[in-house]
Amino acid sequence: MKDSIKRKFDVVMVWSIDRLGRSLQNLMEILNDLKSKNVDLYMEQQAIDTTNPTSSLMFAMIGAFSEFEREIIRVRVISGLDNVRKKGCIRG
Repeated sequence: MKDSIKRKFDVVMVWSIDRLGRSLQNLMEILNDLKSKNVDLYMEQQAIDTTNPTSSLMFAMIGAFSEFEREIIRVRVISGLDNVRKKGCIRG
């Protein structure tokens, strides 16, 4: 992010939106920060760039679904660990 202030590049490219941020709020903060410095964002796996309003909308929607997916995984892991503990197994 420091290099974006110095305008060392025009586009930030990431493999996937879920590699960029942890929550929709975090993703939007990153996007707004980059846009304020006239730096675009491109996600390879989703083939989304933020140079137009349609792609920005898709960015927000996929970000929301990514956050939802991460929360579902977290809940399942916690539930699985609870089930293991109830069976008397202790995991480190």
